[in-house]
Amino acid sequence: MFLRRSVVLAEMFYSEDKTDMASRTGENMVLQMRLCLLLATPLWSQGGYDPLRSGFENPPASAHPRVWWHWMNGNITKEGIKLDLDWMHRVGIAGFQNFDAALATPHVVGHRLANMTPE
Repeated sequence: MFLRRSVVLAEMFYSEDKTDMASRTGENMVLQMRLCLLLATPLWSQGGYDPLRSGFENPPASAHPRVWWHWMNGNITKEGIKLDLDWMHRVGIAGFQNFDAALATPHVVGHRLANMTPE
């Protein structure tokens, strides 16, 4: 179908009709525009490359989500940290902002980890 349309348009465009030069130029421009649109149609209709769609389906690392990760007065364990980090990685979280919010939080773990220490 596509090839047949191209051949018909090419025959119309390159016909040897000796009509008025001014009207022929206008007709040629119209035919050229139609030819361009018809040649580009398969790209649109067959789902050619769409950068917006591609960027949405596979966003760059700079667009991945980041979260705030609150440690409440050291009520965290090494095992809990590892589980949280594994989960964040698994669901696609690219980073976090971590801080310890002490604000009179009760003690709920056996040994509190002090924020920003090698513990």
